[in-house]
Amino acid sequence: MAVFFGTHAMKIDGKGRVSMPASFRDALQKAGSPDAVLMPTEGAPVIEGCDRAFVEAVVNRAYDDEKLDEAARQQMLGMLGEMVTLSFDPEGRFVFPQALREHCGATDTAVFVGRGRTFQIWHPAKHEAARTQLKAQLGGELSLTRLFFLGQNK
Repeated sequence: MAVFFGTHAMKIDGKGRVSMPASFRDALQKAGSPDAVLMPTEGAPVIEGCDRAFVEAVVNRAYDDEKLDEAARQQMLGMLGEMVTLSFDPEGRFVFPQALREHCGATDTAVFVGRGRTFQIWHPAKHEAARTQLKAQLGGELSLTRLFFLGQNK
């Protein structure tokens, strides 16, 4: 699976095209995924993205995890219908579907945020508000050292 990190503000052109950040394209290529998958997040103004291996892992879990209850299985399988596969042009651009742009509110700029195995696409101001909220939850500190020890008992 690909690993996505970093925050990248990318312009959306008049035809609704936006460039996938180069580091995200590199992560997809290293993972052997020729494209990416996007879906809207229910209840939040953000789009989530991943590589095909992540989607395959979700599908495998939905079918193979005997401990998974039927409601969770149906939710996982139902989410597949919300997903959109992206194809990139030679410059690394893709057409950002209108419905997804409207969901996150991105009109002229999209902010791509790495989340490890997934990434998110935000409207710039909404991303900044979410980032400010995260910093407040962490006591104002965002650092590699803090991240390393987060969740460990002292």
